Order: sequence, then C-alpha cells, then structure tokens
Amino acid sequence: MRTFKQRVWVAILATSCGLAAGGFAGYLLGRVLTLNRTEARLEQYATRLIGEGQKSTAESRKVLAAMNASPFPRCSDAEINYFSKLIFESQYLKAGGRMHDGKIECSTSLGRATQTQVQYKPDIFQRDGTRLYRNLAPFRVGNETVIAIQLADSYIVYSPYNMKPVLNSSMQFTVTDVDAPNRAAGHIYGTAPKSEETYLVTNGQFRDGDYF
Repeated sequence: MRTFKQRVWVAILATSCGLAAGGFAGYLLGRVLTLNRTEARLEQYATRLIGEGQKSTAESRKVLAAMNASPFPRCSDAEINYFSKLIFESQYLKAGGRMHDGKIECSTSLGRATQTQVQYKPDIFQRDGTRLYRNLAPFRVGNETVIAIQLADSYIVYSPYNMKPVLNSSMQFTVTDVDAPNRAAGHIYGTAPKSEETYLVTNGQFRDGDYF
C-alpha cells in the first residue's frame, strides 16, 4: 500500500507528464498552423510573381516582334525614334535597340553605338534563338540586376525597378530559365536557389525540410 508521500510523488509525476505532453502537443499544433499559413502566403506570393512575369514576357515578345518588323533603315534616326516610341509605351521596359554578334549597334537610350567592338556573350541561349544577358554594362543601374533579351537582331532591356513592389516581402524567390528535358536550370534573377535543381523542373509545390 502506497504511503501518502508516494502518492504525492506519483501525482506530481503524472501532472508533469501531462504538462509535458500537452506542451509538446501544443508545439506540434502551432508548428502545423504556422506551416499552413506560410504555405498559403507562399501560394499568394508565387501567383503574384508569376503573373507579373507572364505580363512582362508577353510585352517583351510583342515589342521585339514590332522592332524586328521595323519599316525603317537599320539604326537610322527614324528607326531609333520608332523603337523609342515602343519602349515609352511599354510598362516593363527601359531600353531597346539593335545588336548583332553580341555587339550593340544602336539603342533608344545611347543612340548609335560608337564602340561596336565590345562583344557581349549571352548568359542563356534558348532553342528558338532567344538570347538572355544579365547586366549588360551600358545599361547597369547601380547594383541592380538588369536583364536584356535579344531575338533576331533586336533586343530589349527590362527596367530593374519593375519588380520592386513585389520584392518587399519576407519571402525569397528565384527566377530561373529551365531546360526541362535536360533537367537543368539557369539562375536569372532573385535569390540563388539552395535546393536541388531537380525541384525547379517539377510543376507545383514541393517541401524541402522547413522550406516550401
């Protein structure tokens, strides 16, 4: 038969175990709720980023098509003025012009190039002939990343400030160019991916530890 002292210790132990179990259960529940809220925020943030990306891509393709169909002599004053009007009417673009073999021939912001011997190498080359350049020297703005896209002999430069409204978040993101058949991804903009590249060629969400 247990003594009074033994019964007291049993009660204390049982209470402590109950508190520990309750605290652990509370921790697990809080963690699940936090992860669920984070996942929902990520879904909203990703949807907004992708929407902006799709609109900017559609605009750049439209402007590049109009530039390549220019009715004016190459890099003439008339053609540069025509390009300037296209850029001015755009939402996401900063500059545009002509480029051949990686050499800038003219630009809406620089006029006709006087140093065409400088040859730039594209960072990414796509199968349809599209070339992507990161940080073309003539268009750098401080420490901001500037992306330029070339199709045929025309190129456009994105404004580095377009994404500022959606960058003010505690979440990080990366923009990559994905070659799905080869399961390879090239980093373009944003925070460099810390997960395996195989995740980046998978549609939908994935979770890597505590990261979505």
